[in-house]
Amino acid sequence: MSSLAVQNEKGEWLSYRGGEHVWGPYATGFPNGARAQLYADMNGGHVVKLTEEQKVKLPREVGEELDEYKRGFEHDIDVLDLLADVDMSLSELLKTNKWIYDSDGDRSDHANRIIDAYRYGWEDEPEAKWYVQTPKEWWEDKNKPECFDLDSMGISDGLKCKEYAAQFTRAELKKYHFDSDIFTLVPVGESK
Repeated sequence: MSSLAVQNEKGEWLSYRGGEHVWGPYATGFPNGARAQLYADMNGGHVVKLTEEQKVKLPREVGEELDEYKRGFEHDIDVLDLLADVDMSLSELLKTNKWIYDSDGDRSDHANRIIDAYRYGWEDEPEAKWYVQTPKEWWEDKNKPECFDLDSMGISDGLKCKEYAAQFTRAELKKYHFDSDIFTLVPVGESK
């Protein structure tokens, strides 16, 4: 089975989220060419054919849970049954349920990704990382944020904070106790 999607010149996909079409890293599939072309024309993109070989990026624990769930059936189940089981918080799909419903407004996008992963397979999503900004009281210059540097487990200040600060995974934040309320976690990709 193949589907169609709309992509722009930047490589972003047209996705239906929160009642509107937006450009982003995940595609909403269209069942027929006329509808896909209509949305491509309306949003300044072009139609791309998606194939079964294209895997969806999911957090590892969600993808592994989905694989385990699928192994529990002798035959393929309907995706509506899958979503109903996720919605009912079936014990086999608790991580998937949490991921969908704790998604900060991207619930529809996450549900669509689960459906696509069920159909086409999945691969690991890059793990989220954060910089750890120290409390302002610790800063030498109160106008220059300071962040932890993993190499020395010391503090990098000011401009060095942007260049040398360590990027921590969720597990590392817990390991080094940086998940405490005294530190500010800044997602990698945002300015520190």
